[in-house]
Amino acid sequence: MGSNDRRDKSWRDIDRKRDKSAHRDDKPNSAQSKERQRQESAAYNKYKGDLDKMFDTGEVPDYLKGQFSQGDQKVEGRLQLLASIKKATDKHELTDAVKNYLTKFDDFPEDPDLLLQLLDYQDENVVLKVALQVHQYASTRPLPHKQQFKLKVDSLAMLTSNNELGSVLDELLDILD
Repeated sequence: MGSNDRRDKSWRDIDRKRDKSAHRDDKPNSAQSKERQRQESAAYNKYKGDLDKMFDTGEVPDYLKGQFSQGDQKVEGRLQLLASIKKATDKHELTDAVKNYLTKFDDFPEDPDLLLQLLDYQDENVVLKVALQVHQYASTRPLPHKQQFKLKVDSLAMLTSNNELGSVLDELLDILD
């Protein structure tokens, strides 16, 4: 390709010619590549949908049940109890769901959305447990919805009469600042 040929072509034409060269394996417009991306996307979307369903309803898909060991039969029950907490629409349902959960498990999972919801719980002992978990979470990694946590913790700190909870909330506020 001489210098005169290059002047006659636009940069777009030059780039297009480079993209069609035989030594490139990752041709972005190849039909095979598009089909593979479509299949991977469909599989990912199905997997993600199954996980969302599992955490929302507590139902574990058959192909994921094999991922749990035989000694960990509590996983499905835990997911169902967590789903009942997330689905609670009023304080009575939430109270029952949290009590049922705490009769079988000592702590809540490290789910920031769930922990944020549980900071509204009416029992200060449960709120203390949740605040300690949020404190531990926020101490080790970035906390999503940081501003919402900060507002919630600030209002709880002003309203609580429990000294232990108040000190944990004050420490948590320092971390969130």
